[in-house]
Amino acid sequence: DVVYKRFLSAPMSKEEQEARDLLASAERHEDQSNHEEATKCYRKAFKLWPALEKE
Repeated sequence: DVVYKRFLSAPMSKEEQEARDLLASAERHEDQSNHEEATKCYRKAFKLWPALEKE
């Protein structure tokens, strides 16, 4: 009997990793009420990796 099946995810591309890093930066800026900088980071992240916006 198989209790679960493990799926390995594909490694992230350079663009996806950079976009996720920008997203994390945006969230930190937002937590610090630095909304202008947060907006810049969000825009860069979503432009670099549009699929991130759907997550």
